[in-house]
Amino acid sequence: MMLLISVSDVRRALREFSGIVSNSRIQRLIELKQEELRGIIKIEDLESVHRRDLLKKWILNKVCAEVLREHVRINKQIEEWIQIMEQSAEQALQMWFTQNVRYRAVAP
Repeated sequence: MMLLISVSDVRRALREFSGIVSNSRIQRLIELKQEELRGIIKIEDLESVHRRDLLKKWILNKVCAEVLREHVRINKQIEEWIQIMEQSAEQALQMWFTQNVRYRAVAP
């Protein structure tokens, strides 16, 4: 199967976000989106289609959007962990203050 775009095309389009997924994942996304496009336009041979540049643009943007979606999902999980850690840190400090204040109040 001939692919209309390459992993390098996707990496160039993503610029600073280009390193967030592996080449094999990008390759798989390209294949999936190209297969999806074949189903949408009902044409098997995408190489010989008129205005192939528009189809390339569709695939490129769909793949880039999916890569960024995956990045956002990962970041949301990281944000949740950060919030949990921040809350835990605050609880620990509050407990320290609570115990320290009690100790001072009892101590001579």
